[in-house]
Parts: sequence; structure tokens; C-alpha cells
Amino acid sequence: MVENPVKIHAIDLVQQFRSSSKERVIEGEMPAQGFTRIGRAFIIDRSLPYIDRASIEPEQIPENLENLQKAIEAAQAQIENVKENMGDQPIEVALQLEGMINTHEMILPSLQKKIAEKIETSNMNAQDAAMSVLEEYEIKFKDNHVLDDVRALIDRVIRNMFEELGQNVPHPSLEEAPDGCFVIANKLSPSDCIYLVSRNIRGLIIQHGAASGHVAVIAKELGIPSIFTEADIKVSLHDDMPVIIDGQNGIAYLNPTEKTIENLTDKINEEARQNELRARFKGKSITSQDGFPCRVYCNLNMSSSVGRGRENMADGVGMYRTEWLFTSAKEEPSLETQIAAYEHVIQSVDGHSTTFRLLDTEGDKNEDNWVQDADRWELMRNQVRAMMIAASNNDVPARILLPVVRDISELTTIRYYIAETTHEMEEAGIKVPETKLGMMVEIPAPAMEIEDYTSHADFFSIGSNDLIAWTCGQIRNSEAHEAYEDPTNRTVLKLLESIIKTAKDANKPVSLCGRIASNPQYVSLLLGLGLTKFSAGVENILEIKETIEKIDTCAAKQMVEQLKAQPDRAARERILAGFNGKLDQGPAPDSTMKNDGGVS
Repeated sequence: MVENPVKIHAIDLVQQFRSSSKERVIEGEMPAQGFTRIGRAFIIDRSLPYIDRASIEPEQIPENLENLQKAIEAAQAQIENVKENMGDQPIEVALQLEGMINTHEMILPSLQKKIAEKIETSNMNAQDAAMSVLEEYEIKFKDNHVLDDVRALIDRVIRNMFEELGQNVPHPSLEEAPDGCFVIANKLSPSDCIYLVSRNIRGLIIQHGAASGHVAVIAKELGIPSIFTEADIKVSLHDDMPVIIDGQNGIAYLNPTEKTIENLTDKINEEARQNELRARFKGKSITSQDGFPCRVYCNLNMSSSVGRGRENMADGVGMYRTEWLFTSAKEEPSLETQIAAYEHVIQSVDGHSTTFRLLDTEGDKNEDNWVQDADRWELMRNQVRAMMIAASNNDVPARILLPVVRDISELTTIRYYIAETTHEMEEAGIKVPETKLGMMVEIPAPAMEIEDYTSHADFFSIGSNDLIAWTCGQIRNSEAHEAYEDPTNRTVLKLLESIIKTAKDANKPVSLCGRIASNPQYVSLLLGLGLTKFSAGVENILEIKETIEKIDTCAAKQMVEQLKAQPDRAARERILAGFNGKLDQGPAPDSTMKNDGGVS
């Protein structure tokens, strides 16, 4: 990943990137927020040549069918070429590419049949017939990310048709992109995604594509700011033109003006500030201002993100979500595939601990995914095997986390799977790793009875998104989920405090993940509740560490007591904001409360 090594003054940015051309602003959707970056463009224009949509004569039908057959065969060869070059990709990126390829292979036979029927029955030429089929698919798959895959495939088939007819069709490739550029494209294909890492692509602006599609997911996990737009981006584009992508707001500026560059300089320099924090925290243990040791772990969706977590000085992996291994594939990943993914994470954390979360199928919004219809417990049984074998192969403990726990019997079931795998490994003469089973505390009822679970779980991870939402009466994944989320809710505060204290009294480690663990605004609140283990997004780790160092836990504890005594939400938010506003003004005032070690 290419980054600004040092902060750059606005005047230097203006001199380097100013343009005499008119500024153009493009807005779109982003798979995730990221850094704001400035750089130079590389244009991939895959616009098709003019297609004659006039009818053909009956005697021309055979030659058009032959043209179609050769184009399909060429597309099949291109798919095989992508397969051969997927080996060096991170396992989940490879699975995303595999998902795209599976769609292409599934659709190709029916695509050929539909195009052939239009050639034979409607007297269309091959290219016209293919465009007609694409128009039908655009209606059928409207608002479905599968349309991205269909577009890419039909585009490739039509290009092959023109090439078979001897016409030169430009097909710019990401392989040709300059190192560290911004890619502006009207289409990207599976073969392009292979080069996102090797060419150090710093940003993507895509005209035809969905922010939930395969390309978007891959870009998100590689930390590449990406904008997907319906705007016509082909006008007045040229290689090497200056580009800014505002990674917070989903806005791209082509040929930015001096004023735009000056206004965004602070945002652009945020990435350089992160570099400074990396140097500051390298090899350093984090403590609060009054000396309490803290840990900041990273959350991962894909093993490809573990490198960014390590770069940002994560103290380990607090939670590796395993869902992508399953939802990115058309069937259950093999034991070998799972072991390889888990081993990649273990081997990339420089000896720090790694916690693997078992499948959370309730969190998957894609109801059409095969995982929804599978036996979750049988899938988790195989996950336990893979996690324990991966840990054994690398001589580290296995840390397994069970999500959405409603009853003690669920932990007992996973304990049985661990015992079962232990027996299998002993029979096979394989070293059995020390295995710890953790419980995610997300549902209010078990949270209120957490003491009952301390003898069944080795550690706890508080899933704050769901725990807060469900406590406040919200439905998981509803549009109102975030709008009504209130981390300062007095019942939420008492519940969090009780969980942390109970775990501490039972000598069980407890961490917290979710949006509030990644938001510096809530670090003081969490420290005041007694938390010292945070599991944050990879991009938030450094800022969370920086904030921890500024906070006196005694003062934070006093602030929490004020929150618990205040019934009005707006007043609570003012108290919290007031406390946070003083953090950059120097050391916190001496607390009248004696520090009782009330952090775990």
C-alpha cells in the first residue's frame, strides 16, 4: 500500500497537482470509508465500438453463429487464465475472484444459447444479439451485484466477437497501470483484480459497478478508497490527470482546483499522521495516562487485512470474522482451505494472539446465500477442526469465539466439538493445542446473567453493536439500528459495567468490539467502565491508542458516574463531549477518587 511518507504543505500539493483544466466533482457509493488521497489517474476505457443493430440476411446466420462460438471459446480460455493466476492472492480475495468466475462459468452456456436464439430467430448479428441479452439481464438482475459479473462477461464476449472479425478493440489492462496510481474505469473484470495489490493501486473510481459487488469487497479489504458511480465519467479524461478521492464522503475531484486542494490538505495529510503514530507506537506497550496497561486488537473480515493491522501496531487479532470464507464461496470451503486461511492470519501477527470467531449466519444480510440454508452447527464443527489444526501446525493456542450466545447449552456443544477434535488429533498422533473457548456477549438476557457463564467460557468479547441495539429495542441490521444506538444509555452503561466487573472477578479476560471500540469519542467512557481491551477496525487502531494515552481512568470513572445519574440523553452526550474536549488541553485534573484498579 502506497502512503504519503510525510505531511505535505498545501502550497506544495498545489504546485504538484494543480491543473488548468476545469474541475469535475463525482459523487458515488463507497464500500467503506477510508483515507483521502491525491494522485494521478490511469484510465481504463472499455467502451465498445459502434454496434450495427440492423437485421442480417438469412445466409449470414451461420457466420454469425460461428463468430459467437469462437468468442465463447475465447472467453472460456480467458477464465482459465484468471484461474491460473489466482494462486498468489490472499485466500479471501481468491474466493471473491472464484465467485466472479463461478458466475461467469454458470452463465456462459445459457448466454450462448440466448444469443444464438436471437441470431437465428430475430435475424440479429452476433454483437447486436449479445447487447440485447445484456439489456434483458439488466432488467432481471437490477439492484443485484451479480449484474456486475454479467456485464463484465458479456462485454468480454462482444470484444472477442469484434476481434474475431479482425477489428482492433483496445483492451487496456490494470497490469499496465503505473505504480501507485488512481484507476478510473467504466468496467473492471476479474483479471483486473489480480493487479490491485501488485500495482499498489491507491484509489478506484468505477462507473458501472455496485458498492456491494466482488470488486468493491476486494478493494475494501485491501484498504483502497473506492467510489462506484452512475455518473458518466468518460468525458474529458486522460492519463496522469490529478485526482483526489475523499475517502470519508465518497467524493472524487478530477482536476481539483487550488482551493479544493487547500481545503482537503488536512484530510490528505491524515495518512501521513498515521505514519507518525506508527513510528511512535512501534514496540511500545500502551497505558492510560495514570498507568493502566491497555491492549488494542484488530478486527478482520479477511486474512488479507492482517498486514494492515500489523502495520497499525495492533496487539493481535481480537476477532477474525470467518463469514467471508463461506459467503464468498458457492459451497462449504474444504478443511484444507479453512486451515490455510487461519494459518495465514496466525503466521502474520508476529507472535500475537489470534481469536477466530465461528460463523454468525444471523449477521449475513444476503438471504439468498447458501449459508442461510446450511446446518450452522455442522459448519462450526468443521471450523473447530480447522482452527485447532491450524493452531497445532503453528504451535500456538487455539482461541475460538462463539457469537450470538443465547444459552449455556450452545457453549457446551462447542466444548463437545473441541473434545471430539482433541480425540481425533490424539488418535492421529497430532499435537493438541491449548484451546480456549470465548463467548460473545450480545444478547441482553445472557448479559444480565453473565455470572452463570463464567464457568463455561474462558474469555468474553462484548459485541457492542448488537448489545446496545437490542438493549435499546432495535432490530438487528435494521435501517434504524445506528440511528437509535445510544452508548450512553444508562441501562447500557450498567450492563457493560456489570459484564466487565463480573469477568474481572472471575479472572476471565474481557474485550469489546463494535463501532464504539473504533470510535475515539467513546474511549474515555469505556475506560471509565473498567475496559482495557479494545478490538477495533484496522484503520482506527492508532487513533484509539493515541486517545488512551491521554485519559486518566479515575477521572473517566467519575465522568461515567455522572452519565449514570443523568436521565437525559442530550445532557449525557454533552457531559461526554465536555470530558473529551479537555483531553488535548494537557493532563486531566487530579481526581479526588483513589484509583482502585477498577480496570480489567
